Amino acid sequence: MPKGVDQERKIHRIIILMSVLAAAFFLISFPESSLARSYIVRKGDYLVKLEERFGVPWQDIKKINGLAGTTIYPGQ
Repeated sequence: MPKGVDQERKIHRIIILMSVLAAAFFLISFPESSLARSYIVRKGDYLVKLEERFGVPWQDIKKINGLAGTTIYPGQ
């Protein structure tokens, strides 16, 4: 096999490997629970508890949901 073809195959393998590693890193960095789109507040929930459950800082949860204070209520 010509040397140029061998080099090209190596490059393709490296690109594929890098793509697989990037995908694996993304999946590890963003666990499924942090990708949730909505959640209904239950009795006993509070912002820090939601932070722990979803891996999103409570300040971000507050801001994203347009909360004026830190109190949340079931059904929100």
